[in-house]
Amino acid sequence: MITALRRASPYAFGCCLLLLAVLSWLPGEDLPRSGLSGKVEHVVAYAGTMLVGGLAWPSRRHAVRLTGGLTAYAALMELGQLVAPGRHASILDFIAGAVGVVTAALLLRLVAPRPT
Repeated sequence: MITALRRASPYAFGCCLLLLAVLSWLPGEDLPRSGLSGKVEHVVAYAGTMLVGGLAWPSRRHAVRLTGGLTAYAALMELGQLVAPGRHASILDFIAGAVGVVTAALLLRLVAPRPT
């Protein structure tokens, strides 16, 4: 079961990235809302994506790359909102996304098996 999950996780990570892009750049009036604050949505979305990425690439070396890359992706998604109808870029939304990434990275580090 774990092996199948690990094999599927890179594809799931790609789907997460695609979903983040679609939700980030949808026109404002078409954006589905969860009922949570936008900042909480950002934390949850980026933490979840980081957790899936950590499952796909569990080494510490990859964790650093994932953390930096996904944080940069959050910035790119916010900048893209400058041209999305009914949307605006927000430094606080970027920070919320980055907090989600770093929180998940720290959680992955805590639960990752130690090299022997």
